[in-house]
Amino acid sequence: MKHFLFLICFFISPSIFSCELKIAIRDAVLYSSQDENGKWQGSDVDIYRYLADAISCDIKYVVVPFADAVKLLKTGEIDAMTQLSILPDRIKDISFVGPVRRESFALVTSKHVKETIHSFDDIANLPYVFAKRKGTYLGRDFHKKYVEDNQFSSKFIELSTVNPRINLILKKRIYGFFDESIFIRHALTYLPEYQGLKMHPITIDNGDVFIGFSKKSLDKKTIEKLSKAFNTLKKKDKALNYF
Repeated sequence: MKHFLFLICFFISPSIFSCELKIAIRDAVLYSSQDENGKWQGSDVDIYRYLADAISCDIKYVVVPFADAVKLLKTGEIDAMTQLSILPDRIKDISFVGPVRRESFALVTSKHVKETIHSFDDIANLPYVFAKRKGTYLGRDFHKKYVEDNQFSSKFIELSTVNPRINLILKKRIYGFFDESIFIRHALTYLPEYQGLKMHPITIDNGDVFIGFSKKSLDKKTIEKLSKAFNTLKKKDKALNYF
């Protein structure tokens, strides 16, 4: 009998016992980017690897625009993504683990913007077009202004692609965009395509951002294990800058 059970286990496909986390990802220098061999690297990638190892899972990265990723996370077609703010319309379908870091945004523009931008009203009153990723949350004050002030919102085009927005500046299709302050400072110092661009005094405090796990594709016990693993990592690596 034992021999028979062994043969059954031997011939069953290993995939039945396998575990795979489907993680939405996009190019975001410092947090998630591909090296010359196509391997994903960065602080968020390090976190994903640690969490996947903690529950003995493999990782499958899915390159998808942010807004589409949120939709897929809600339906369970992907299991996880990061850089998420806790919003009322997300809580039903997404479990939030973290925070991973506190997020602030800065405005970077081409050199053709001669004025210095200090406020949302400056943006509304200047003759320039900026880009905004569809589905991204840029803080309460920005959201309120964007919804209530048509003159302000008319200054933005919403993008639903994963293509870098810097390409649109270089092609002179837009004049600027908001991105994480840490990234902007890094880009202006080290990335060739950002040379000659400038960062403005206006900033947005977006608060804490989290890793989101799908309640549709992951059971409560698995999410609890992932949360525990993240807290262990946070205590273990206090010096890591993304904490």
